[in-house]
Formats: sequence, C-alpha cells, structure tokens
Amino acid sequence: MTQDWIPPFKELEIVKITDCQVGPTFPNWLRNLTLLTELTLENAEICGEIPRWLYNMSFKIFVLDLSHNKISGYLPKILNLSSWNFPEVNLAFNQFKGSIPLNLV
Repeated sequence: MTQDWIPPFKELEIVKITDCQVGPTFPNWLRNLTLLTELTLENAEICGEIPRWLYNMSFKIFVLDLSHNKISGYLPKILNLSSWNFPEVNLAFNQFKGSIPLNLV
C-alpha cells in the first residue's frame, strides 16, 4: 500500500499486524478508521514518532500494541486511552524518550 492509499472500509474496529513490514512510517490509512478500538503493529519496522492523529484517536482505543519497532520521540504528558478502566498498552522495545504518562501507570 502506498502512503496516500485510502481504504474502502472505515468501520474496521480491530487491526492486528505483527511481524510484517508496515513501516518505515505509520500507515496513514489508519486515520480513516472511525471505529478503531484495538491497534496492534508489533514488529512492523515502524520508525519515527507517533503521529499526532493517532494521539487524537486514542480516546477510542483500549488495546494499543506498538512494541518491537523503532518508534522514537516523546510521549505526550497525557495519553487519553479509552474510557475503559484498564486499557492495554505495550510500547516496549522502542526508542522513546522521557517519562511515561501518569495515566498509563
């Protein structure tokens, strides 16, 4: 898929891609998914920072696994993950800087 690809579907709730080259950047087509609640991009060869549009979608997401990539930069002070009581977040094995947002602890 190219970076400018727009999916014909918008109501996908779960995306799980592991051990597959998706990167080097975050796939832009994810931003068009209006019902996304679970996102796994594990070991997907993604580099760079998490895009702002993903932070803006985070209030709907209750499972987020971006582990085993080369994602860098700082996490925002508040990562507003879902209204669910215990969202699942795995950001391990990346290259983040700074502290973990308090609402993730």
